[in-house]
Amino acid sequence: QPEPEIEPIKQQKDIVISESIFSQDVVPLEMGKGKILQGVSRRECPKCGNNNKPLIREILDKTHLICDYPRMYAKKYHCGECGVEWRVPIEM
Repeated sequence: QPEPEIEPIKQQKDIVISESIFSQDVVPLEMGKGKILQGVSRRECPKCGNNNKPLIREILDKTHLICDYPRMYAKKYHCGECGVEWRVPIEM
């Protein structure tokens, strides 16, 4: 009984994730009252100065992927008074 021919397994090339996705620096939004800084000011609207917590919403920013598995997205803030959206830059 002849042995069946065994084809070698083709190795897949490594998937290369473009570093340009991760190298995009978040530039602080400069409007009205000044720069957005990490810390307390992230809950203050840079345009109208609103710091009323119920009117500032924290939402997922699906344009900035932090981790592929499990899926983790960056956060952005939305002002309920003027409608402006901003992200807080984090130094790594």
